Amino acid sequence: MDEALERCLREFCQVDLYLCAGELSQDDSSYLIERQWMQRAVTSRKREFYSGRWLARQALERAGVPAQALDRGPLGQPIWPDGVIGSITHGQHYGVAVVVPAGAIQGIGIDLLEDPTAVERHIAHLIVQPDEESLLVDRFPGLPATAVAFCVKEAVVKAVSAHIGQFMDMRDILLMGSGPRIRARVNGFTTDLDCIVIETELGLLSASFFRLQE
Repeated sequence: MDEALERCLREFCQVDLYLCAGELSQDDSSYLIERQWMQRAVTSRKREFYSGRWLARQALERAGVPAQALDRGPLGQPIWPDGVIGSITHGQHYGVAVVVPAGAIQGIGIDLLEDPTAVERHIAHLIVQPDEESLLVDRFPGLPATAVAFCVKEAVVKAVSAHIGQFMDMRDILLMGSGPRIRARVNGFTTDLDCIVIETELGLLSASFFRLQE
């Protein structure tokens, strides 16, 4: 499954992308800085954090980058080694990490939603606008539009937040059709993002990336 997902995302981004996916199986880290971040966390949160970092290191090694600690930035994002950027996501049982060479693209985010039906319809007004809902119902007729919007916008937030220095409201992100693709426009951000939604064995996976315009 890793290889198929990796090929799909490589074709989507048109860059050398490395992916690792698997169960949330790690209960500890050999790196002090990572353990320090999780000192007061509950067991489930530790497993999510340590497993995500572990998967990210597998992806980094496949990209030729030595295993190392992944510190945490001011918005909670992983601090990647020089020369690469990436993204980590997890559900309740599984995680996915991707890395790409820095400079090939400037931002990437992924999100995993293991159970799309878990996104409550009554919070739709906080996530999806009417035009977006119509677009997503048309593009993904077998999936709840609110869940698709949530998954895609989470990926967009991860791709963009560190560049603008703050988190954003999902209503600040507008999803639009662009030929066969979905694009995202973020209030106050100068570049639109390409987005993809993939139904996988792990659940619904979304990815979003951007290149800064010259």
